Amino acid sequence: MQINSLFVATSFIIGLLIIKYLRSLDLHEREPFVKMFLVTVWGGVWSVAISIYLYRIVHSAGIAGFDNILGALFIIGPVEELAKFVALLSSYFIIKDEINEPTDGLIYMSCVALGFSLIENYMYATRTPDSGYLLILRVFFSTPIHILSSIFMGLSFYVMVRYKKGFRLFMVSYAYAILVHGLYDSIVFHGLAFLLLVWIIWVAYRWGISLLSYTTAKSPFRPSLKQFIERYPNPALEMGVACIHCGNPDNKHTYRIGKTRIQRCNACGSFVSTMRGLYHIFHHFGSEFGNLSKYYRHKDTLQTDYSTLFKGNYISEQKRAAFFQLDEMNAALAEFNAELIKQIEEKWWFTKGLKIR
Repeated sequence: MQINSLFVATSFIIGLLIIKYLRSLDLHEREPFVKMFLVTVWGGVWSVAISIYLYRIVHSAGIAGFDNILGALFIIGPVEELAKFVALLSSYFIIKDEINEPTDGLIYMSCVALGFSLIENYMYATRTPDSGYLLILRVFFSTPIHILSSIFMGLSFYVMVRYKKGFRLFMVSYAYAILVHGLYDSIVFHGLAFLLLVWIIWVAYRWGISLLSYTTAKSPFRPSLKQFIERYPNPALEMGVACIHCGNPDNKHTYRIGKTRIQRCNACGSFVSTMRGLYHIFHHFGSEFGNLSKYYRHKDTLQTDYSTLFKGNYISEQKRAAFFQLDEMNAALAEFNAELIKQIEEKWWFTKGLKIR
């Protein structure tokens, strides 16, 4: 029993870390932690209750023995994913004042999935004679897969409650949730290759991050870099790197985004940052949460004195720092953001015509 309790506690910590990470990507209008906690509890309880009710209907129809590929894909996946979505709908009275950007649906869907997974893990740990192997799989993989399989349904939830449409999107996201969930259970039930399990989680994670990039790019609260600079209250004078453009070493007016500093050179008007800070600027204002290295162009390729990340900035690799002109960089980030939206909408046809904002 002590080992089972340790497993449950570990799964809880893993789930909290995942939600904390997802919340950190909700850049422009972060959801209240209290509402997220309430949806986790309410949605978790209701999703488990609904799934138990649906399983009873299945049993009453004479269907039993789901621990196989067909059961995973045609019973477990459909039942549990539908239960999670209905539980999120039932949570609307808690969050109706918070659903004002696409990312909100993803965050609260993840909270419901977390609640479901925690309760399910507790039930498995205390009521079933699972082997240590299955418990370990559930602790480290079931919570991430519950969240990653359901997260697309969060976008359909947002579209439904905001625009009173989105049934097609729901059906596509529901089918995706069933497939990912069903494949995961199939692998666990049959003890298939561990690397295959990791691969499914990795693909689901990459697609989930792409979806978060898309919804963040579509956020009505997303400011431009120029708006951020112009609205910044009383930027302090701080010591920083010497201006890469003119060499001025004096203290500079400093604009902070978390741990990242953007500094304005008082001599030439350029803005300077570290290379790491430049990447963070693209993550924050460009809404790309994936790997940015594919946008990096080395100075030798450009045949110039400076490298660049996408465009609109100039990087000194020797000094590991960059500089840019605000208007030029602002335009580059707007173009970067528009290209990201276009690429995802071309990749995922079901986002076309939604006109979400």
